[in-house]
Amino acid sequence: MSEKINNPSCCQCCISSIAICVTCNRHFCWDHFGQHRQTYINYLDDLNQPLSQCLNEFERIENKLRSDIDHWVSETINEVHKSANQARRTLDAYINSYRAHFNEESSSLRHSAAHQDLVIGRLEKLQIEYERSLNDLRLIKFYDRGQMLEIETKNVIREQVTINDSLQIAPQESDVYVTQTSLGRSLIREPLATATVGSFWAMGGSDQYLLLQEYENKQLTLFDSRGRRGVSMTWHYDVVIRDITWYEESQRFFILLDKKLILFDPVTKHFEDIIQVKPYQSNAFRRCTCYHDRLFIAYWGQESLIELIRIKTWDTEQRWLSPVTCRANELITCIRLNSNDELGLCIQDENNPRNRQFRFEIRDLTLNILYKLTLHVDSGIFSRMIQLPDLHWALLNVDENFVFVVNRHGELIDKIDWPRGSLSNIALIGNDAIVIRTIDKIYFYDVEFHTQH
Repeated sequence: MSEKINNPSCCQCCISSIAICVTCNRHFCWDHFGQHRQTYINYLDDLNQPLSQCLNEFERIENKLRSDIDHWVSETINEVHKSANQARRTLDAYINSYRAHFNEESSSLRHSAAHQDLVIGRLEKLQIEYERSLNDLRLIKFYDRGQMLEIETKNVIREQVTINDSLQIAPQESDVYVTQTSLGRSLIREPLATATVGSFWAMGGSDQYLLLQEYENKQLTLFDSRGRRGVSMTWHYDVVIRDITWYEESQRFFILLDKKLILFDPVTKHFEDIIQVKPYQSNAFRRCTCYHDRLFIAYWGQESLIELIRIKTWDTEQRWLSPVTCRANELITCIRLNSNDELGLCIQDENNPRNRQFRFEIRDLTLNILYKLTLHVDSGIFSRMIQLPDLHWALLNVDENFVFVVNRHGELIDKIDWPRGSLSNIALIGNDAIVIRTIDKIYFYDVEFHTQH
């Protein structure tokens, strides 16, 4: 029995088509195909009209495009006005702050018992200081993002300001970055030292050294806390280092590869493969962290697993799987253990790859969640972080330029807008030196942390 063949309908009526125009690929019945062809014959035969008459049917599309431009102009003008108003408010906030400082410092000059020459000199100095503060302000124009105009100061000490002498600008809610932590106050200043290094990410700090991989040069290089380059060693493994963490008890670095764990002594320059530690099944290592006798290793991939290894025996004491570690379609991008026996985890939610979600969790040693914080960013990921001496956590928005500081209760207390480009990694040397790594440089900063006991 033959099958019935359903031909496509004519694009002008419901009759089955018998012809296809090879130019526009539309289906026609016989009558409408003739009309379609005759339309173009008429254009060619009408010598009194230009051939461009055939374009008249597209006037609606042309007018729509013109209307879209007019709409864009209107919207852009509104955005310009909004941006200008915000810039005016920011400028007024700076001026009010500078004037308030002048008034406070000069309030007692008229009644001062000091010699008149000293009083005159002090008044002139305050005037000069005010002028310099104004001259440090710059008008910054942007053409590639929503905020088109900003007011910025060249002064590295960015002070908190108020609007209309009463409304205080909350941190990160204005165009004026307000430092909230000692780390923030340090990172917005000039670095103590800068060094050019080979690319890639891996590095870790000890009480004295920074150890980093220079992948293209096949080297591991040591720096001290002042940014002075030390010895470089040939890296014989043709693989990328996933993580470097300091093991205080043995005064050696753990170096984590996809399938291997290595101990490195920065004094003797000796490498030791820990053959007892191997990946579970066919998985690959990603991050490691240790304190005292505990070594935690987080694995690559979604539904990441975590292992707790006792360093003295290299026995795997505990292995956690999803959903204890993270939920379906989520992965652990970084893990760190602090001196308070608390774990910090950065978790990436891949349920919607076009709109990734990130969160930071503080957990106890059995992976029970103590605190949870959602991390809001436009781009980049959170795959590097360190635990700080004051029991805060510094999280890197990798490939962007923000450093998030989270306190021991899982609260965001600072969002540092680092001014020197995209971030790759962060490390701590001792208790008072922070190192930031970009694609080809490292920056050293002195930081005075207020340690908690």
